[in-house]
Amino acid sequence: MQRFDEGPNSEKALIESMELHLLHMHAYPMWTVGVTSDPDKRYAELEEPAFWCHWGASTAEVAQRVMQHFADRGMKPQTPVPPGATYVYIY
Repeated sequence: MQRFDEGPNSEKALIESMELHLLHMHAYPMWTVGVTSDPDKRYAELEEPAFWCHWGASTAEVAQRVMQHFADRGMKPQTPVPPGATYVYIY
């Protein structure tokens, strides 16, 4: 499990960080994207998926926009979206 919840957490910074992380793995349809309030709990709920990474967003709205950005590019969005969730995760 990788954490990227330190440093700038604006929408642009999150997208850039996630794009950099996925630099050699742009097969977006192979990935799932979601948001959560508790990334460690969500990771356990999903039975510790391989290639799990998460990033902290400045607000829930930023987290949802980042999730939608990657869903629009082909990632499978995880639903339902919990209210107030400020972490974006992929696996």
